[in-house]
Amino acid sequence: MAVFSSWGGKMTFWSADSKTGKAGERFVATLIEDTIHYMFDPRSTTDIGIDGEIEIAVPSKKGSKRGFKPCGLSLKVQIKTKAKLNREKRFSVPVSLNHLQYYATLSVPIILIVVCLHSKRAWWKPIEGVEAYRTGKGAFSVRFDIEDDVLDEGSAVALKFLADQTNAMSAEYLIQCANEDLDGIDEEEKAGEIVEENLYAWAPTLIGAEKLADAAEVLLRFERRSSPQIDETRWSLKGLRSRVATAKRTFVDAGFQEMLLDFYPDRLSDI
Repeated sequence: MAVFSSWGGKMTFWSADSKTGKAGERFVATLIEDTIHYMFDPRSTTDIGIDGEIEIAVPSKKGSKRGFKPCGLSLKVQIKTKAKLNREKRFSVPVSLNHLQYYATLSVPIILIVVCLHSKRAWWKPIEGVEAYRTGKGAFSVRFDIEDDVLDEGSAVALKFLADQTNAMSAEYLIQCANEDLDGIDEEEKAGEIVEENLYAWAPTLIGAEKLADAAEVLLRFERRSSPQIDETRWSLKGLRSRVATAKRTFVDAGFQEMLLDFYPDRLSDI
């Protein structure tokens, strides 16, 4: 069925699919803003597979009024709307290869939302890469679980985590890994004497921790945002640098400074 409407003297053609798509976008906007308490900005002006943007919001209080305010994190959204879905545990939704290739170039994460107008439910999945969605014969699709992938108020934390995958988050992960490696050295050092065999086993771990610190420093150097959490990550990096320096002194005090040269010659001058 087709619907024609007149606006400003011009005739506009609305197909049944167009009406379904618009209904899905309105449903998503209401769900995001009224249930999840984030902000939704529809942006379906060009056919590049982006139907809108979710801006993450956090609780805010101004005087006696409570509300929500944006925190600088966002997600791109593509919405696919169905009038009705079959009652199956899993379903697949086709996606365009051109869209997937475009999504792979974005610096902002993107999610695919599927809406069923009949059941008034929605499901979501992050889109990551291209090949993971190949189904054969040049086709691509995203699989959904009817229970596990529901979009509702319980999705708020996961959406925020996805949007917060920034340089600082990656740096924090690297710092955590390096500290865990150094914890192993500390435990072994407390448990026994410092002998050559132990130092030889610790050397690659120490150098690996320093490489992780270097990578974290590069990520933070190009972090464009500023927040108390990011400041904490920068302090965590300083703490990691201090631990690495202390571990290096252990080699020097034991008379095995040259041992590190076997693993990373460029680092010898830093000891």
